[in-house]
Amino acid sequence: MNDRSRVRLVVVAVLVLSLPITLLSRLWYLQIMAGDRYAAAANRTSTSTVHTVAPRGLIVDDVGRPLARNDSALVVSALATALPKDKAARTAELRRLGAILGVDPASLEAKVTLCDYHRYGAKAPQMNPGCWTGSPLQPIPLVTLDTEDSAARATQIALQVLEQQELFPGITAEIQQVRDYPSPAGASAAQILGHVGKITADDVARATSEAAAQRLRQEAAAGGMIGQAGLEAEYDQYLQGTMGTKVVSVDPAGNPLATVSEIPPVPGDTLVTSIDARVQAIAEQALADAVQHARTVPQLANHRMVTQRADAAAAVVVDARTGHILALANYPTYDPGLWDGGTISDAAYNALLHAPGNPLFSQAVQGQYAPGSTFKVITTSGAVSTPYYSINGRYDCPTVFTAGNRTFTNFEGETGLGKISFAEALTVSCDTFFYKIGDTLWKADGGIDPKNPKDALIHEALDWGLGQPTHIDLPIDGSGNIETRQDKIDAWNKNKALWCSEAKTEPNPLYREYDRENCLDGYQYREGDALNFAIGQGTVTATPLQLAMAYAALGNGGTLFSPRIGKALVAPDGRVVQRIEAPSRKLPVPADVVAYLRQALTQVTTNPLGTAYNAFAGFPFDKYTIGGKTGTAEVQALNPDGTPKDSTAWFASFGGPVGQPAQYAVVVMVSQGGQGGVTAAPAVREIYDGIFGLDGSGPSRLPHDAFAAAGPALPNGVPPSEIPIVVPQPAAPSSPAPQTSASPAAAGADSGPFLRPPAGVVAASPESWKAPRGRRWR
Repeated sequence: MNDRSRVRLVVVAVLVLSLPITLLSRLWYLQIMAGDRYAAAANRTSTSTVHTVAPRGLIVDDVGRPLARNDSALVVSALATALPKDKAARTAELRRLGAILGVDPASLEAKVTLCDYHRYGAKAPQMNPGCWTGSPLQPIPLVTLDTEDSAARATQIALQVLEQQELFPGITAEIQQVRDYPSPAGASAAQILGHVGKITADDVARATSEAAAQRLRQEAAAGGMIGQAGLEAEYDQYLQGTMGTKVVSVDPAGNPLATVSEIPPVPGDTLVTSIDARVQAIAEQALADAVQHARTVPQLANHRMVTQRADAAAAVVVDARTGHILALANYPTYDPGLWDGGTISDAAYNALLHAPGNPLFSQAVQGQYAPGSTFKVITTSGAVSTPYYSINGRYDCPTVFTAGNRTFTNFEGETGLGKISFAEALTVSCDTFFYKIGDTLWKADGGIDPKNPKDALIHEALDWGLGQPTHIDLPIDGSGNIETRQDKIDAWNKNKALWCSEAKTEPNPLYREYDRENCLDGYQYREGDALNFAIGQGTVTATPLQLAMAYAALGNGGTLFSPRIGKALVAPDGRVVQRIEAPSRKLPVPADVVAYLRQALTQVTTNPLGTAYNAFAGFPFDKYTIGGKTGTAEVQALNPDGTPKDSTAWFASFGGPVGQPAQYAVVVMVSQGGQGGVTAAPAVREIYDGIFGLDGSGPSRLPHDAFAAAGPALPNGVPPSEIPIVVPQPAAPSSPAPQTSASPAAAGADSGPFLRPPAGVVAASPESWKAPRGRRWR
């Protein structure tokens, strides 16, 4: 071996011997010299902030009956940081829990999985469907039991979970508040109330400011809910309340130790509405009665006695003096309790989504239908604003009216009455009388080639609030349609190619002719357009709510309101924070014309020739005045089975004590309901009878029109003017800092209540689980 090799061996030997010496020296330093310092660092704690959701404000009716409240429920939750770290042990625990809860363990596993924001960022919920989007220190709700029928089962679950913590580490069962829709007096009001749901990324994205977005992120992390439809959404910022904040000390592993400080949440304000639960229930029942009657009792349609399809309906009751809504009823409707707790099952939601009549859709607010003869009051008002008509004049009501090469008749070919007044024309609903008005004004404007058209009827309809949103305090609204000349030009430019194509290919001859005419000259305001407009048909559409506000203005003497459902906001301590008034403006209609129309429409219900006379036979007109107008609209469309749609039935009205401005406006619409006087007017009668505490009478009486024994739905038949006394909402009990049940001593002094069964859980009484609970119209 040469000298160079020996040197290499020596160097290697030195290096090998030095390594253990270096390692031992470092271990000696860490354990002996610096041991105390590192031990202190290992035991050092930090703090974490946990937000607690505030109790949501109530929604109550005009006398304080809860429409939406917070109910008591047993919520079984999991704390992700306290579950076993070992995968097999965790799976076994969730399998045991699933057996008790009757839930698939796989779904529990998905729920307790924390969303991996570190890896996926904002897309984490999509990458891990069902994962927990909140804070790891926040209990994750797994199952909620909030019905009276489940009280015994809830107690059993609470005992099994809480008394066997060695089998269920990290699992708790405690009383929490969940959203509940109790349907007082049997009123659904589902389309008004809406519902709450989990805060989503879309909700955060729609926030109007960064501060609002940050608040939503914090509430989402705390498991908070947000209003997603109806009043719950419209007044969400007031109902939400203010979150509480808890600062928790945690060890280096992230396990909570104790509460350092806490600011309790502040409950949201209570929304007092003008909805009256009894009136709402009466209106809903009246719609169901009207639909059943139309479907089972034959009536005259196209010269034959036939039943009607009656596939949907709506009713609106408004306080004509204030513009506040007392009822917005829909048919079909559904139980708002399906949304209790802020969730709805996929099966229940799909059933609603595909149910006949679309119960999720608000026919009262969004349903847009040709108003038919209910529009004739606007035609009258517009006509007498021109030099061609006088409110006291008499004009022809012929049997037949001819325009160009087309012949127009009265309803079901009724015989003309010669020269009659506007009041008589409204009473008997003479179509040819109003066709003549439309034709006269169209020709006065220059006919097919106008130079400076006045379009009196179009402008009159806009003045009455049609063709534009009502601006009701809901996230939804409906504008209806009042087509101007410019609208026709715009539509033609947009749709000409489609119309011209379908004029050659459309299989239905009726639609094909429609397409052919529009292809050629759809931009023109034709004579037929003017005639249809005058009787509320053709392209004219309105919502039941729009007509209710128009008839309220007629009944109250000329004040047109923008409707409001909210009446007041009341703080948790009972203070009235804000009274909510309905904005208004005056109708640009002379007072004598308004008075004439009001008097004329009372003949519709009291004159034997009136189209609603049978519906109001026997009504006590010595005490109450009811004026209104029927509408029976032919619908130029087909049902899914290819049959022509039945007419839309309307009755729009105002009413109240004799000798006073109208107290109420009541409108009923029944899609495919047939004649307004046969189907809709009796439903309006039933609603008035319910409000005033009367029994129905006469040949058109509906089966549930009997209210004398129960008395008036409203005290003395008048809406309450005072704000009801609202019981303050108690703050939700704050949950102590969560803990790992395997090491209870480490949880601090305030950890006990988190694992201790809440008061009443094992009580035998179920009460411990539930808070008080286009063409011819008549």
